[in-house]
Amino acid sequence: SATAGQLLLAVDETGAGQFVGAGAPLCFRVVHDAEPRLLRLLGPSIADVGEPFDLHVGLFDRNGNPCEDFDGIVDFAPEEGAEGLPPQVAFTAADGGVRIIEGLRLLRPGVFRLRASGASLTATTNPILVENAPAQRVYWGDVHAHGWGDSTMHLMHLRSHRLDPAARHAQARRLGRLDFSCPASMSMDATRRDEIFGVYRDACAEHDEPGRYVPFLAYEAHPTAGDRQVIFRDYRDEPAPPPMRGPMEQLIAQYGDRDDVLLQVHIGGDPPHWDNYRPVRERFLEVCSGFGCAEWLLQEALQLGYEPGVCAASDLHLGWMGGPRSVETFRGRFGQKYPMRQRDSAYGTGPITAIQATELTRDCLWNAIEARHTAGTSGARMLIDLRLGDARGGDEITVGIDDTLDLQCTVHACAPLARVDVIAGVHRLHSWEPHGELDWHQGLTLPAAMVPGRWIYLRVEQADGEWGWTSPVYLKRGDEIPAGDTLPAWNDCAAQATDDSSAGDDGAAAHMADLRAYLEREEEALRFVELSPAGIQRLAVGTCAQFRCRWGEERLPMTIRWFFEFEIPKIRFDFGWRDYGAMPENQLGPELQTRYR
Repeated sequence: SATAGQLLLAVDETGAGQFVGAGAPLCFRVVHDAEPRLLRLLGPSIADVGEPFDLHVGLFDRNGNPCEDFDGIVDFAPEEGAEGLPPQVAFTAADGGVRIIEGLRLLRPGVFRLRASGASLTATTNPILVENAPAQRVYWGDVHAHGWGDSTMHLMHLRSHRLDPAARHAQARRLGRLDFSCPASMSMDATRRDEIFGVYRDACAEHDEPGRYVPFLAYEAHPTAGDRQVIFRDYRDEPAPPPMRGPMEQLIAQYGDRDDVLLQVHIGGDPPHWDNYRPVRERFLEVCSGFGCAEWLLQEALQLGYEPGVCAASDLHLGWMGGPRSVETFRGRFGQKYPMRQRDSAYGTGPITAIQATELTRDCLWNAIEARHTAGTSGARMLIDLRLGDARGGDEITVGIDDTLDLQCTVHACAPLARVDVIAGVHRLHSWEPHGELDWHQGLTLPAAMVPGRWIYLRVEQADGEWGWTSPVYLKRGDEIPAGDTLPAWNDCAAQATDDSSAGDDGAAAHMADLRAYLEREEEALRFVELSPAGIQRLAVGTCAQFRCRWGEERLPMTIRWFFEFEIPKIRFDFGWRDYGAMPENQLGPELQTRYR
């Protein structure tokens, strides 16, 4: 999942612990695996009838790297109502694993999923909703990713051909078919801030093309009250920011009152320390990243009185900007925030933000973010829509205790749907299991007296392990707020075992001995009790053997995913038996660190 590296050799000649370097480092490029494992087709989410658009066709290996030297044919299935779709396209090594088909048109309203096959793989596009003169579009982008200029990770300090800021935007546009993004330095060297920030500013200018792609200038700050991604509306005259590790007061003084700057709350290295420092506002919140899902962070913010719009982002480090969600070999939360080793895998690239706006321009995107007309997914470009009367996700409405609330929920999915939950306040108001549908709509009409809390949002689970969330609709109501005591908690289903295997328990059981050996070797194995196989899962990120157990003296429900297809299997831990981020890391992590370390 990395794209470049260095080997450094040092020798301890006497055994005294004095290591001496032996020459210059050996630099190398990481190349893709020989076998394509994913065929990906990306089109627009919403299109006008007869409007020309581009279709991006890419082939990727199991690590999420594009198959840059693929030489072969991809065939397209005929589609009634599609014009300009060729029967096939030929790839050569000159294409770098991606072909762009220009000038396609869809000639009637409806939901389209174009189909293709190649390299023994089949795929469909993301759902393309075609309307007559659509009033709104859905644009996709990565609002938190990194490139060259970091002072804490050596490989990110090198201005390689992959991590260069202009290259990051080029990857976003071609590889990821992103409409906007803001790759940024993670922790700029204090002595080189002007130089590094200037290069990112120049990269924005090089790729700024309204109507096709909108680049945003950003950087990651590391104040003592938790990391923030700082995103600027414009890049042209923005000076270099203050030092990365200054106090939160300095960051707020610099940017807190500006309506052309966003401080994005994220779940990377250091989530927000709201118990120690509580800014006046938190306007944009990351509900999913490469580290995993974090609905707990959204709930924590809402319960503190913040009213953010939601986003999702890769928190990309060394991989490809805009690449598919894949399993890395590091950067998971266990070992960083919980008392375990560092082998826990993150999901690399993939998580993505949807912005509902009228046009692909800087002003329209920014205004839509300010209006909280956003959604976040773990990687799938599903279309999620929540309506409460005339209000949509992000809007505010006034609700009286005697009112009736009419909810309309619509999902156009990228894989069969497994579950849709309506979350109201801190409770799960209603759930549906669509039984594998792709295009789904349901209404729910309830007296306001039966709806708890001051917010309502939609949580969507696909059968392939992908998740999505809408921004909440915020309910302005008086002091009479129903408690919802008879309803389950928003995260109650985290401990519900489900039959989500596709090959039966015996498939996972075959890997039990390897997992036990790993836990004996690398972890405190006695903390993992009631370990049992839960089937083979074929997820969007790859195939794994899934196991469930109870962890620690607290007997916390834990899911373990053992990605056995690699020479060294990759492993992913999640608290709960559904991985939408049900456990509050800011509370649980420190408690467990204190108890077990």
